[in-house]
Amino acid sequence: MNPRSNPFQRAVSDEEQEPLNKITMKTKCANFSVKICVLLVALSFGAKVHGAVIDLVLTEEDGNTLLLTGADASNWTVTGSNDHWTATRSSPFPGIAGGTAFASWTEPDDSSEINALEMSYFPGAAMTLSVVSDQLVTTDDSPVSDGTPVLLNFLNANGGPVGYSVRFFDDGDTVPDVGSTAFCLALGMIPLLWLKHRRHAVSR
Repeated sequence: MNPRSNPFQRAVSDEEQEPLNKITMKTKCANFSVKICVLLVALSFGAKVHGAVIDLVLTEEDGNTLLLTGADASNWTVTGSNDHWTATRSSPFPGIAGGTAFASWTEPDDSSEINALEMSYFPGAAMTLSVVSDQLVTTDDSPVSDGTPVLLNFLNANGGPVGYSVRFFDDGDTVPDVGSTAFCLALGMIPLLWLKHRRHAVSR
């Protein structure tokens, strides 16, 4: 007799094992669907934050909240509300002698409106930034899609270009990602359809 065997242990019959197999398979399928959805969210977020280093990233949470992130964000102080904000930099960024630059991004839910930015610096004055949201697009504007990086060009003491990268995200008006949501819902249905098919096959 095997000294490690348990005399009180009984073998599990095929009829008793079948429900356990169903539960195990259901759990595995559900976990797989959850992992796929988490991966989709992570990829979507990664596409937003990865890539080249951006000097200043502006994110509109709502009509009264504008967040500044990015490599140079700590040097800026922002104030404002009602879709209009101003910001001041603690000092001009290195190499700049002066200039004014503009950028605009199309509203995610309305292509006739833009989020517009103006950054300027002149010797003897503070370096400033002005942002206006939900502004009607004009023939003078050349907006890019929401979240697209834009390189602003200023001048150095020799008249050469000095670049400063900015990016704007309008999370207050972001259109839901219907494709990803539908895909996750479809994946969630797979375990249920499989179980229904399995039960039908067993009942025959």
